[in-house]
Amino acid sequence: MKENFKEYEEYLVSSFRENQLIFEFENGWGASVIRNWYSYGGSQGLFELAVLDKSGELHYDNKVANGDVRGYLTQNDVMQLLMQIQNFKEVAENVY
Repeated sequence: MKENFKEYEEYLVSSFRENQLIFEFENGWGASVIRNWYSYGGSQGLFELAVLDKSGELHYDNKVANGDVRGYLTQNDVMQLLMQIQNFKEVAENVY
């Protein structure tokens, strides 16, 4: 799965059995990208993305997550969302 996101390889901090990638950006935000039989869209070869806060916890209150994880994403969708997360302001109470 790493090969799908080579453009963000420098931000990759963890990989779990080729089913999950964890990215961490300089602004303190991160993302978990998964693709497996249990993820939203995984059985169709699509990805699921969750936004992570500075402590690595799931963070739902932001414009990318929109209150939940994002599923049924193409590789291009994930790339666009990673770029948005990378461009969030420093970890703050409001990232809209």
